[in-house]
Amino acid sequence: MLTYHLVSYVRVLKSPALYYVSADYQEDDPSLVQKRADIIHSAAALLEKCNLVKYERASGRFQSTELGRIASHYYVTYNSMSVYNQHLRSTMSQLELFRVFALSNEFKLIPVRQEVCNSVLSFRTIVTDDIINMQ
Repeated sequence: MLTYHLVSYVRVLKSPALYYVSADYQEDDPSLVQKRADIIHSAAALLEKCNLVKYERASGRFQSTELGRIASHYYVTYNSMSVYNQHLRSTMSQLELFRVFALSNEFKLIPVRQEVCNSVLSFRTIVTDDIINMQ
């Protein structure tokens, strides 16, 4: 914990605007203990809301949940885990599962090549024609 506090202290001092630390704040709390505690509290509360940690506000302790360990191991963001918590159900079809996972932030930055789009469109045409012919 001490190492984290040292790293966070240096980062906040180097880029105070990034962490919303005004000059007044630095004068009142030169070591920025309260500001760093606020940042940690906000992050812990957000992770708790996504069921990634158990957070005891009174003591300031938090403990990772199984879901949190899985998200950490696979580098899944808390935003995506929040989406999964909202939408996943035990009785979902494969198509519904794909739709939920497609909402993940991790997939938003993956570019789709034009040749893949063309392949999907031609496949769709073939499948549609086959379904019509079956009827």
